[in-house]
Amino acid sequence: MESSVLTLRVSAKTKSQLEKLAAATNRSKSFLAAEALERYIELDRALGSDSEGREEC
Repeated sequence: MESSVLTLRVSAKTKSQLEKLAAATNRSKSFLAAEALERYIELDRALGSDSEGREEC
């Protein structure tokens, strides 16, 4: 699978929790964040959400 870079801002608390999870699972923060995004998108699609009809934040 080809990958590309994505930069995002998260709260200090979220970053800390991600760092702890990465250490505990021997996974990179990048791997865990990518997995979380992929699962969120799959769930959104499964629930039938209309992403084209959403307003941007």
